[in-house]
Amino acid sequence: MEITADQVQEIYMWTLYGAATILVFGRLLIRWTQRKLNCDDVLNGTALLFLLSYGVVQQVLLSVYSVATTANELTVSTILTLVYNLIWWTVPLLVKASFLATYRKIFMTSRVFRVAWWIVTVYTVITFFALFLGQLWVCGGPSEVANFVACSDPSLNRREANDLWWWMALNVFGYLLIMALPLSVLFKLKLSSQQRLSLVAIFAITIINVLFDIIRTVYGVQLLRDPSSMSAVLYQLPNILTVVEPAVAVIVCTLPTYRTLLPNQSKKREKTYKLLHTGCGGRNMRSKHIPNPPAANMELGISRRPDRCQL
Repeated sequence: MEITADQVQEIYMWTLYGAATILVFGRLLIRWTQRKLNCDDVLNGTALLFLLSYGVVQQVLLSVYSVATTANELTVSTILTLVYNLIWWTVPLLVKASFLATYRKIFMTSRVFRVAWWIVTVYTVITFFALFLGQLWVCGGPSEVANFVACSDPSLNRREANDLWWWMALNVFGYLLIMALPLSVLFKLKLSSQQRLSLVAIFAITIINVLFDIIRTVYGVQLLRDPSSMSAVLYQLPNILTVVEPAVAVIVCTLPTYRTLLPNQSKKREKTYKLLHTGCGGRNMRSKHIPNPPAANMELGISRRPDRCQL
């Protein structure tokens, strides 16, 4: 039995969405057991809900569009397409917001970082509303969003192709800002090389979404301008990346939490410190020449003041 392109897309989609669900629930469970459920965790969980809603809306849209014949059915499919696109843009916003909340919790002790954080946050909010509202003009204006004939007009393809380039540029630049924001502060913290490398690797994984966005846009523009020049595989690539990209974003957002499960070098140093002070027989051997061990809760430079977003 031959697998169709739509079935391949669904396999990719629900496999990644299932992995995202498991990792997000794992993150929330870790935070719950640590009694540290914060804003970044809630935002990551909300992104998962929108991701799953996106998958459900897509399935409904495909089933409605495949049998739509009457004017009312075509109108419903057009409205579902709009909802589908709006949810798609909401998922990366929530992922970026989760990363920003994480950065605020960890790195806000730096004054320079606070200024940079606010700049990136304002940029993220403004670009989201620009991209969100831009969906209302895809068919020519807000009054035409439910008009199947207007939204299917081939003359709109050229403008939509140009819009894709602008949307990609805004979205990719936002991802790069999110990725670069903590790096300047990260190397000023008192972390081991292993801890720095692990955190840099997590932040750098964001580049995967940047590549997905660029590839999806390049082939999406080609699909709008000259679909006959594309092979069967490339013809389906933009659709596959469209469902894969938000899932990867949600998955990447969970990874910093799982870093806490790795061996903690600072705890090993603190244990060695205690052994030096107590001796093998338990006798206190504290010396004024031995410095105090670093506090465990300062491992990542977290401020002692409580997080105002903490639940």
